[in-house]
Amino acid sequence: MGHAVTGGAGGTSTNGGGGGAGIVTVDGGNVSVTGGTVSGGAGGRGHHAGQGGAGIFLYDGGILENSGIVTGGAGGTRAYGGQGGDGVLTNGGSVTNAGAISGGVGGDANIAGAGGNGMTTYGGTITNQVGATITGGDGGRGVYGGVGGAGGAGVVFVDDADGGSVENFGTIAGGAAERLPTPLRRAPAASAWWSRTTTS
Repeated sequence: MGHAVTGGAGGTSTNGGGGGAGIVTVDGGNVSVTGGTVSGGAGGRGHHAGQGGAGIFLYDGGILENSGIVTGGAGGTRAYGGQGGDGVLTNGGSVTNAGAISGGVGGDANIAGAGGNGMTTYGGTITNQVGATITGGDGGRGVYGGVGGAGGAGVVFVDDADGGSVENFGTIAGGAAERLPTPLRRAPAASAWWSRTTTS
């Protein structure tokens, strides 16, 4: 696979819809990303915005070999920002990364969304090769002086996961907490045309 694959965007409503995954495997299966980009869909806009979709979801194990770019979808925007999607979400299986895997950025909002995790796994094995990266997504901006979102983790093993291991020869890092906030809009300074000096 060497082209761009992107999940569908979530719909806009009071509660925004979640973005779709770029690729989902059911009952095992092998995915090889040899170039290009696989991305989750963006979360939908809404008062409570939707979460971004996972880049790749190994629903029931399987094998992922990545030498391209895999990223979660961005969280939706508006009042309460959606969380960014996970770069890769697995229920067991094996992941070998020779490229770049990252969580999606959180949605910009008054209360911004958190960045997605680079990987979230319920067991399985992860090998991050030399020069490869797994990074959490950056938190969203708090607009108009609002609250910024937290950065996502590089790799998360969920409680009660059926074992699991990481061998890291590259870089695993969390995302930044809140990208630069949008400043408050302020009224311009009052003009001084009316001022005058009185002399005796």
